[in-house]
Amino acid sequence: MATGVDLQKAVRQLISSVTSPPSGSQSKVLSLEDAVANLETTDENFHSYDLVKYVHGQIESVVDPLIDERLKKHGGLSHGEEHDIVALITDDILTSPEYTELCQSTVCEVKDSVDLLLHSDIPDSNDLSSNATSLSGGSSRTQYYPLDDSDTSELSSLKETGLFFIPHDHLIDITDQLKPNRTNEVRLGALQQLHQFPPGDLPQCDTWSSLSSSLEDCIMSDCNSLADSSLKLLSRMFDSTTSYKAREVYRILLCGLVTYFRGPGKANIETGLDPSTETNTKLLQRRRYIEDKLIDNLLNFAGTPKGIELLEGSGLIGECINHMRRRYQLKLQVSQCEKFGYGYMVSEVASTSTGITHLINSGYVCDLVDDLWVLLNGSMSCDVDVIKRDPFDPADRVMYKSIINILNVISSYPAFHKSLLSKAPPKTASTDVVTVSGLLEALVFKYGGTEEPMTAVRNNNDAHLCGLRIISILTTSLDSFVLLDTQFSLRETIASFQHACRLENNEYIIDACSVERNRLLVSSSCIGGPKERLLPPHTLTTISDVYEYPFYVRLKEKVPDCYTLKVSYSHHKLALNIKPSATINDLKSCYMKHLKQHTTLSTKDVSTLLVQSLASLDQTLPQVAEEKASGVVSPSSGQDVVLNLMLNYSKHIGLSNISKDSLWQILQKFNSFTTTPSQNSADWFVVIVSLILLQSHDQSCDTVRQFLRRFSSSATSLYVWRQRENLKPLLNFDTSKIHTFILHYIEFIIQAELPLVYSAFRLSGYTPSQVCQDWLGQCFLNYLDWPEICLYLINCILLGADYQVYFCVAIFKHLEASILKSCQEHTLLIFLKEEPLRGFTTKQSLSFMSQLELKYRSNMLKDLQTVQP
Repeated sequence: MATGVDLQKAVRQLISSVTSPPSGSQSKVLSLEDAVANLETTDENFHSYDLVKYVHGQIESVVDPLIDERLKKHGGLSHGEEHDIVALITDDILTSPEYTELCQSTVCEVKDSVDLLLHSDIPDSNDLSSNATSLSGGSSRTQYYPLDDSDTSELSSLKETGLFFIPHDHLIDITDQLKPNRTNEVRLGALQQLHQFPPGDLPQCDTWSSLSSSLEDCIMSDCNSLADSSLKLLSRMFDSTTSYKAREVYRILLCGLVTYFRGPGKANIETGLDPSTETNTKLLQRRRYIEDKLIDNLLNFAGTPKGIELLEGSGLIGECINHMRRRYQLKLQVSQCEKFGYGYMVSEVASTSTGITHLINSGYVCDLVDDLWVLLNGSMSCDVDVIKRDPFDPADRVMYKSIINILNVISSYPAFHKSLLSKAPPKTASTDVVTVSGLLEALVFKYGGTEEPMTAVRNNNDAHLCGLRIISILTTSLDSFVLLDTQFSLRETIASFQHACRLENNEYIIDACSVERNRLLVSSSCIGGPKERLLPPHTLTTISDVYEYPFYVRLKEKVPDCYTLKVSYSHHKLALNIKPSATINDLKSCYMKHLKQHTTLSTKDVSTLLVQSLASLDQTLPQVAEEKASGVVSPSSGQDVVLNLMLNYSKHIGLSNISKDSLWQILQKFNSFTTTPSQNSADWFVVIVSLILLQSHDQSCDTVRQFLRRFSSSATSLYVWRQRENLKPLLNFDTSKIHTFILHYIEFIIQAELPLVYSAFRLSGYTPSQVCQDWLGQCFLNYLDWPEICLYLINCILLGADYQVYFCVAIFKHLEASILKSCQEHTLLIFLKEEPLRGFTTKQSLSFMSQLELKYRSNMLKDLQTVQP
């Protein structure tokens, strides 16, 4: 057991490691508080401090024997039960008397040492401190809050956790001194004393009724010092997360305004306030203390997709995002209410079209790009090191965090699309890299050239490798790949770099960049699930000096056979015996019965189920209008890329009766490729449905078009067919609300059913919404094998549109162990973006989806119907 003197030294050592802010700096105070709260992640010497060692030793001495005892008690585990036992033992220890006593004793010992340090450093700094000590019988267990008019409005809720009990008699005297009949000097002195108390405790005191009335009068006082001091006190109360305390602040502000404008001689405000007058200017300025706190609390809504929609409707999302940027520039958490930094909340905002637009317009994305560019340059003026060999190594925290911050924002296609096409802010130098397109050009597309700004990078190859890895992650979204290939000729550019590495003997120079380029070319040239393609690794193997994977550089040729696994789904025997007169219940029963015995359906069976289930769907929407033919139209470069990808994929998996002309004819009829420059996403749903229906010998292009036209009149099409909103006559209907509800319910169910997965996302700064946008947008191409993609469509069309949500949740349940591991390794985004969904089958997850249907369908369908046209 450490002595009191030892603990005081340990506490002093820890405090001295944090640089004290300059006096009177509001932003520095916030910086200091956030630095202390995140000291473990920012201070590499954190675990060497004596106080940390002491706490760690106390935990080991008590917890280790408890763990050994529980493990012996729960011995003899069978396979698959380890996770449940770990959770059981953890809960058992956390609720044990020994652990509770450990926490209480450690907290008391450390707080006693802190109190002794406070009294030894500032023994007579304030009369209130000595009065409180005497009232508590000489006990040193008090909390002292130094008052500084320049920073009291910025004090954080961390200061509300002390053990300062407000003396009742003294509080009565303070309340009496605040009454309007007292002089301004006396009232100001009383307010200064109130600042010494934790503001969150004031609404619970017995004299709060009289105290609040006095505060109402103070905030509208003609005395500027009195009004400012009272407003600062109210702003500190916003640090509390309880609704009661926030409501009290709102009530005081409202009552103060009502009293002010009802006073004699006040102007009518029906036509607004004239800010040019001295009185009104003073009134508006007094609200600045509350405004930042209000915006900070509004950011709580940005934690869910539905909450962001509410922020959009309020018209305040722009102000909230500007607030986020200001805090990011100060290196603070994006919101004081956010417990895991700015990552998750910013990522959630970036997953919506309006949110990413405001992030770009506010300059937030430019700040992220600029931070990474400074690190890549190794600017000594910024006190950073030159880039390491592997920029994606989590061990290099500064570089890795900067890269992940950008990817968290632009990883989904809608966010990447808007970011890539955004322009640099005005008055930006031509050599400055502040946009996503400028960053990719500098790191990848201008590699090896003499153009600025690539020559400014200290280590050209390492910076190029960083850019390649970023593009490799972005192009896991097929739409992002098509956009990059259209805008920058991605594959041709990368192939030209590979040709430059070719030697006279037809061999290639093998290094980290050429290996990464080879993987990028292979992954972007062929489509396939976990059992349909095998991608080369990102790095050179350490086992052998020989690179065993052939380079793919001739884009017009087929990808080498070693990267495509042999599969064929065209020769599956028909396993379903569906009658033409079968009802929707018959189809569901037949489908569910089949999956209990078999893993997949043949493509022809899927075609039969799709066509026959269409008759049972509600026809509540007008059918889409086909585009009239205007002569022979050839596909554009981007459209041609998509057609070739899907045709090569259909040949690879053994689908027949499909030609490029027939597929283009269907896509052209429905205008599935939008021609406006603002959108470049392909209609993957139409492509997949066409491959399914054309596979049947009795189906033709006309049959496919009839199916799509009829399906477009059902409400289900709004959820499954992502490009449905771009087709007439719903061209002006905004389906973003429907997609927002879908993403909201995915996160809502994950939080309820898979709390560990939800916590992993919160800690990582990545959101389920972003990964689901890519999964659903491209109908799980590159993530699932063809049979599972077909079953996904059957689930959504036959069993109900809400199965789209249950399907995604079931995938997260399947990946739970991998997600937790990736979160611990700080690679969750990379894992979910690059790795296919190995081992997931609809057959194994269908019972779980059925359970979710029973629990959530009624509420979900009720909410979704409110946003349908």
